[in-house]
Amino acid sequence: MADLRPQRRLDHVEGDREALEHIARALEGRVLPGPGAVALPEPQAEAAALTLDPASLKMLLEALPAAIGILERDGMIYANSAFAFAFGYRSPVELLEAGGLRAILPNGAPFTQGNGLERSAPIEALTRSRRKLTVAFALTALDGDIKL
Repeated sequence: MADLRPQRRLDHVEGDREALEHIARALEGRVLPGPGAVALPEPQAEAAALTLDPASLKMLLEALPAAIGILERDGMIYANSAFAFAFGYRSPVELLEAGGLRAILPNGAPFTQGNGLERSAPIEALTRSRRKLTVAFALTALDGDIKL
């Protein structure tokens, strides 16, 4: 007699995965309030603009799991830890002290000024240990001045 327990378990996991995918699609593009969030009255919610002081902006960028670097005139003015770690540096400070973007792209940054979200062509980059990587960057032009 065959044991059906493993098959039932797989069916259960598959059903859970489908349910989670359905929920994810339904929530796609929505921001859910987290703990301690305060709801604004409806008229103010539409007019409210998100503004962060430099310290809060740094905290937000550091908390993101995505590797984020901010460039100004082809020079790196900010990198979060995920960006530094991706290239083998122990901290953003160490990366910036090593030369920032010039340390990882010694042949220069072939980025062009665009008007939206763009993706760079694959670029050869170097890690802290001088190991070669092929990377692509997602580029977004920011409005206004960033004070970090």
